[in-house]
Amino acid sequence: MIHKRHFIIGLVLLLPIFITNAVQSPISAQGATAIRVSPTSASLAQNTTVALYIIVENVTDLFDVSLNISFDPTKLSIIDANPGKAGIQIDHGGFISPDHEAVNEVNGDRIIYRVAVLPPSPAGNGNGVLAKVTFLGITQGTSHITVGAVLKDSEGNLISHTSHPGLSLIHI
Repeated sequence: MIHKRHFIIGLVLLLPIFITNAVQSPISAQGATAIRVSPTSASLAQNTTVALYIIVENVTDLFDVSLNISFDPTKLSIIDANPGKAGIQIDHGGFISPDHEAVNEVNGDRIIYRVAVLPPSPAGNGNGVLAKVTFLGITQGTSHITVGAVLKDSEGNLISHTSHPGLSLIHI
């Protein structure tokens, strides 16, 4: 009987905390920073292209973007965004105007992209396209594309974010 009373007292004391957290969580999540890709899936014929956009939403004080994108190079190749420069690069998305491009290269099955805004240039705030990748379908099959992102503010602090969905499928 004592155990039952302790359980009921504990439940009565903790129930308001659970209810408060359940009600507040969706509200705070609405304004959270998120990374998503568009489109999340696509079908294309061999030797045709599709553009994949990496989009940030609800960001504040964005100064540094690092993207690591993986794909299947036996199914897809990357259309070079800057043929006048050595190597293969992807497009800047236009959301921020990078003053410094640390890395923009395709290496095997990975795209490594890192750009930064330097003061006094303005930070990225709100929603926009971080980068654009144009894929060329080279052989039949499906390629899974994953996007990892690290975002930093003007002080070099990590900006917490979620990925929605973080995966794109391209069917050839």
